[in-house]
Parts: sequence; structure tokens; C-alpha cells
Amino acid sequence: MGLFNFAKALEQGLYDVMMWIFFYPYTLLRMLIFPSSTMRYVREESSRDPNVAFASAMQPAIFMFISIAIGAMVAPLNAGQLAQIEQSEMGQIVAGSWFALLLWRMVTFSFFALVGAALADLLTPGRIARETMRGPFHQQCYICSPLALIASPSLVEMASGIGSMTLVPFAAIAIWFVVCQFLFFRQFAGKPILTAAGLAIAVPIIGTVGIVASDLLLL
Repeated sequence: MGLFNFAKALEQGLYDVMMWIFFYPYTLLRMLIFPSSTMRYVREESSRDPNVAFASAMQPAIFMFISIAIGAMVAPLNAGQLAQIEQSEMGQIVAGSWFALLLWRMVTFSFFALVGAALADLLTPGRIARETMRGPFHQQCYICSPLALIASPSLVEMASGIGSMTLVPFAAIAIWFVVCQFLFFRQFAGKPILTAAGLAIAVPIIGTVGIVASDLLLL
């Protein structure tokens, strides 16, 4: 039975990985090209049974995690950057393994998603609860995943002084991110145009402050 269960788990694990390989680029392109319809799909799927939700796309958290993982593999921290992080006790824990560093990046980029979802829920009449945050947070995860994929390696390259060519994709994804935030607050949170524009700018500002603050914990 042990060998049989192992074989079944291996089969399921292999199938899941293959599905990620197929659905990740599909979901990424869908989000980049059709952000409004994709966010609408995410909002609808977030209210469904978790066992059957997101059957034709990536789960939000997995979508973000894979985006961050790819960015970390494309542009890993160099020896000098790791040495700077390891100066503190917290930094030594985070830099102790690639997976720990990946989780730290996941937490920092998730802060953008949390800020966007929290602002939308706080400014919506009614009680704030886990269920009311679920849909907006999942939508924000979809918005933040392309940002993490492009911005994470771009920032690493620019910090090392060899990333002048990464300014263009970084600027492009930053503009795309703000536009998506505007669409999110305008179409799905129902805010007026000026309010949606202000919130769209506030999310990256507050998120960046949060990331800088978290990075200071490593120094």
C-alpha cells in the first residue's frame, strides 16, 4: 500500500506540475492583455468551492509564488547583496536558504496585494471580514504577479549597477500596474474616477514603503 500511495502521489504531483507549466504562461498572458476580464473571472472564481475554483487558470497564491520564483532564478542576489543582508540576525535567517529568501520576497510582494484589497474593503460600506477580503485579495494577487515577475529581477539588476537595460521593462510594468489598480478600484470597487486614480497611485506608494520597512529589518 505504501508503494501504491507513493505512486499515486507521484502521479498527481507530476500532473500538477505539468498543469502549472501549461496554465502559468496562459494565465500570465491573459492577465497582461485582458486585465479587466481576467479580474472579473478571478472575482467570480473566488466565491466558488475552492476544490473546483480556478479550473481554467492558476490559483492566485500559486500564480504569484511562481512569478516570484522565476524572477529569483532569472536574477539571483549576488554575493555582495547577500553579504549585506547577512549582517543582521534576521538577515542570516532569510539568506540562509534560497527557499527562505523566496518566501521573504513572497511576503513583501504580497504586501502590495494586501494594501490594494484592504483599501477596497475599507472604503466599501459594510463589515470587513475574511470573506469580503478574499475576492479583492485574489484579484490583487493577479495584478501583483506580473509586477513581481518583472520588477523583482529588475530591482536586483539595478541594485547591482548592471541593470540599465531593465529600466524599460520595469517602467512598463509599473505603468501597467497602476493602470490595473485604476481598473480594479473603478470597475470592481465602484469608486469615482478621481478616487480610483488616487487609490491606484496610493497602492504602489504604500506598498513600496512597506517593502522598504521590511528590508530595513534585514539590515
